[in-house]
Amino acid sequence: MNTRNPKINGLTYSVPSLLRTMDKTDPQVFRVVGTKEVPDWRGVSKHFQGIAPINGVTRISGDISASADEAWFAVFHEGENPPAVVDAVWTSENYDHAGGIQRIGDLLPLPLENDRGWATVVFFHGTELLYEVGVPSGHKASAVAVTNYTDAAGHEQALLLVYRYDPKTFNIFQAPADSIAEKNWNRVGETNALSDDDQFQCFALVTQANRNGDQVYLLGFRESEHLVLYTVDTGSENFGQLTEVEMFKFEGSQWRYGVGLQIATPWMLRIFGCSEDPSGDRDDYEFPIYYWG
Repeated sequence: MNTRNPKINGLTYSVPSLLRTMDKTDPQVFRVVGTKEVPDWRGVSKHFQGIAPINGVTRISGDISASADEAWFAVFHEGENPPAVVDAVWTSENYDHAGGIQRIGDLLPLPLENDRGWATVVFFHGTELLYEVGVPSGHKASAVAVTNYTDAAGHEQALLLVYRYDPKTFNIFQAPADSIAEKNWNRVGETNALSDDDQFQCFALVTQANRNGDQVYLLGFRESEHLVLYTVDTGSENFGQLTEVEMFKFEGSQWRYGVGLQIATPWMLRIFGCSEDPSGDRDDYEFPIYYWG
């Protein structure tokens, strides 16, 4: 099982430069159609939350999470006619909020919450639930971001950030990258708080491989369609420290209805977005996927 994402080739490219040169105003659009029944999505607080494209490819394929009567996510893949189809849907009766998502290799960590104060992260291979990673009591699991990086000792680690909506901090989990198909995550701390500007909808981590070591970046997707880029310290002294680098404005979709990062190749990043909930019936519906890059 693949448990790693591609790293940006820092000898030739950088994460900030790839984002700076990306066209941010004219996304391309794919139509996704589905006949796999989804929970009732109609209502002010019921909508798409996050998009987790498959990494290492340029296909319009991945997962999209939603909050509704039940928390759920759908698996979609690019086809020929129609352009993309929903393959499967997973739902939970115990939770009504499935937050922002990002894939690592073949795995999908899905953050779940409900109005009773429950919060957790469940890991999937396809729609097979593998295991659950609990967050501290009273904390939230509003979104996740995940990556792999090589630490100072030369070991490949996996890093999982679990967002707390208020305050704007993350619980930090770490595991050997080759062992995350099983439940080997350890909570190793908490980040500093993000700024008090507009609320964030989703997050993603991406690793840049440099000659002098890996640099991990965090992308924060705000509801106002602003992307905020941070560095993540993985050193021994300030582990988990987030430092803002730059902010970018995107146009063409509404990130409140889902957004996410695709690490397509070591030199190509793409941003996926949505702008509406499914139209049609619960077992005959469609929705758009926009992408930049």
